[in-house]
Amino acid sequence: MIVTDQLAFFQLQKTGSTQVEKILVSHFGGEFITPKHERHDDFPYGNRLLSGGIRHPLDWYTSLWSFGCNKRGGFFKRMTRPRDQRPAKKRAEKQLSSCVLKLFPDAADILAEAESRRDPAFWLRLYQDQTDYGAFREWVLQIHQPENRFVAQEEFGFFNLFGNLGFFSFRYLKLYAASEALLFSRPAPEMNTFEHLRAASRVHHFVQTERLESGLAELLRASGHEVPNNFVAHASGLERANEMQRERNFFDFYTPKSLAFIESLDGLIGRYHGYDFAEQSLT
Repeated sequence: MIVTDQLAFFQLQKTGSTQVEKILVSHFGGEFITPKHERHDDFPYGNRLLSGGIRHPLDWYTSLWSFGCNKRGGFFKRMTRPRDQRPAKKRAEKQLSSCVLKLFPDAADILAEAESRRDPAFWLRLYQDQTDYGAFREWVLQIHQPENRFVAQEEFGFFNLFGNLGFFSFRYLKLYAASEALLFSRPAPEMNTFEHLRAASRVHHFVQTERLESGLAELLRASGHEVPNNFVAHASGLERANEMQRERNFFDFYTPKSLAFIESLDGLIGRYHGYDFAEQSLT
């Protein structure tokens, strides 16, 4: 998370948040608060404008997978590393929030059982070549299978809307929901309309990855920061951090079937932010 006197920017993975961090820290007195991708519920936000990043869900998955194909990222490492031999309780305390540990007293045993079944070679095979779109489609299907819900040793498996919302939606809500317990308590909340989504969120100002510099300028002005006239041009000229170079449009990673699968899981949040899931070139 990055905070200035006027705003707080929550850093959702793979949405350009490292670039936002660099700009806010370098030019607007921003302070980087660790851990980077956490909620920081205890921080004294005061009257700061709460904000965060967003990206087309279809592109978000391709970026996360491509990052792993370059042997980078915590998600990739947890899926592909040798099986963890640490005591289950110690592993659970490291990976899970206090909210999940309180709601699921047997969480350590659940993660231990999943870890005993994880096949690192299987996941490594899916990360071999970032031009292998078939491997990508298999990966995005497998991470959403019930038998794999705890394989990454993170809280997605405990998500009360698992099977109804996807991994992207989980990561989004984990960071932006007004209450973390909303994601794990039973019964699960209704989450199938824009109104439900809006009511659940603590963040209502977003910067789209696809228009990061101009969106950041709008956020800065909305929060009361003075923005130089040449800000967008200057920021656009900076080298993007952690950007993966791809030769083809992210729609090319998908078949109609795989696109429909992700739309069924993450379409609500995608459409809430104005993203289109239609691509005429898909055959």
